[in-house]
Amino acid sequence: EISHLKMANSGETGTGVDSAYKNNYVSGANKYWPTLFKLVELALAIVCIGLLDDPANNTHYRTFVTQRTIALCYATFGAYIIISGAYLLGKVFQDTMTWKTAALLNFIGAVLFVACGAALLRDWSETKHRNYWHPNTQRMDLLCAAGAVAIVAAVVFLVDLLATLRQGVRGYLE
Repeated sequence: EISHLKMANSGETGTGVDSAYKNNYVSGANKYWPTLFKLVELALAIVCIGLLDDPANNTHYRTFVTQRTIALCYATFGAYIIISGAYLLGKVFQDTMTWKTAALLNFIGAVLFVACGAALLRDWSETKHRNYWHPNTQRMDLLCAAGAVAIVAAVVFLVDLLATLRQGVRGYLE
């Protein structure tokens, strides 16, 4: 006698087989990638704000960075330190964030970090036009490094955005 195994066909949705597959898939190591991305994003934001501190605060004439760039960068880096920290604290207390909210925050983070990186690198390249030459090269290096790390952080935000959208649309994230 042949036994029959109930299989989910293409017309049925929400069957036990589909939900069991999703639960097993998400319960593996794959469920930790959002937390790992947030840890990396938090570390990069802290590095960016640390690199920006000396050129922004230890010059009397603001020859290295414009005040608008300083305001944009401190607001962006500080906000994403708070957001990433709150996300990680929520994970400690087993709270979840919807994938749509996470994707929106990742998109905004990518845009803001690109803007900060571009503004920092623009200020770095235009220092010679501010009638102050030869500038402190250590502060110039810190400014260039802050811009470069901000661009790297924007790429991390974009990768996190793509991973979140991919998993969220497939139904693997809440």
